[in-house]
Formats: sequence, structure tokens, C-alpha cells
Amino acid sequence: AIITGTQGRMRIHSPWWRPVAMTVSRESKSDESFEFPVEGNGYEYEAQEVMDCLRSGKLESPLMPLNESLSIMETLDTLRGQWGLKYPME
Repeated sequence: AIITGTQGRMRIHSPWWRPVAMTVSRESKSDESFEFPVEGNGYEYEAQEVMDCLRSGKLESPLMPLNESLSIMETLDTLRGQWGLKYPME
């Protein structure tokens, strides 16, 4: 995946949905490469936030409040309806 802006571009290395590296290219500068080792199954940040909230006695994350989660699910449900996608348990 490549993200292009007015001052350069970022190339997210394959596989882009679970990248381990990216390269940043800017005008008049050498390319910079960054590596991000993958840990866990991809949900480690979410799991860590849940544990942080539980340990501090919070019932809701300030990073992802319940109303935002519900809003995202409503959008996904609307899209599924438009596509005619139904899950086996529905």
C-alpha cells in the first residue's frame, strides 16, 4: 500500500494488512525505513487496553468509548444490509 501526500509518500510493505515495515520517501531526502515486529495475533493493543481499564477500575475505555463501538457496528450493519450479507446465525 502506498500513501501519497504533498511532501512525499509512505510505502507500507506487504502484507499491508499486517505489515512489519514501511518506507518513507520525501523530496530531497534519503528514504527512511522503519520496522515494526508483529507480536501476538493482531489484537494485542486492544487486549492491553482492556487490561489497563480493568486494572484501573474503568468500565469503558477513553480511547474507544462504547458509543464509538456502537456507531461503527451500526455502520457495518448498514453496509451488510446494502450488500445483502447475512451470517449463518441470522
